Amino acid sequence: WENTAAAYPKLLNRRENHVVWERAARQAVRARRGALPPLLSDQDTEIARAAAELARTLGE
Repeated sequence: WENTAAAYPKLLNRRENHVVWERAARQAVRARRGALPPLLSDQDTEIARAAAELARTLGE
């Protein structure tokens, strides 16, 4: 949404401001990134793979 709002700034004036929601979600995930190491070594391969993907996305 941030990229879209950069191209269409009027989106920031809407009541459903998705940019604010996206920023809040990113902050919440980054605040809990300390939970990633145990998930990366989880025996459930789907959990480990999802945790690895999230870590890559966060640049960890």
